[in-house]
Amino acid sequence: MALDALPSAQHERVKAEDVAAYVGEYAAGLGISTWEREALGTLYSLGNSIQPSGDGYISNGFIDGQHRVQAMLDAGVRRTVVLRYFWPDSPPG
Repeated sequence: MALDALPSAQHERVKAEDVAAYVGEYAAGLGISTWEREALGTLYSLGNSIQPSGDGYISNGFIDGQHRVQAMLDAGVRRTVVLRYFWPDSPPG
C-alpha cells in the first residue's frame, strides 16, 4: 500500500512536506483503520521516514529508520518507501 500511494501523489504534484497528509487521505479512501493510516503516513513523514545514508540508492547505513527497516524485514516486507534528500540543482541518481 505504501508504494501504491506514491504515483498518485506524484501525479497530483503534492509537495514533499504535504505527502504524509495526502497519503493519509488516500488510505482513508481505501477504508483502512486510523492506526494503519497513521503508520502509513509516517513512512512519508519528513521527521519519521526511513532515510538511507551513503552514495546512490544502495547505501551503507541509515540516517534514520534502521530499527523500522529491521522490523519490516522480520515481518516479510521486501519493498517500501524511503526518503532520500538531494539538492534541487542536483537530481538523484
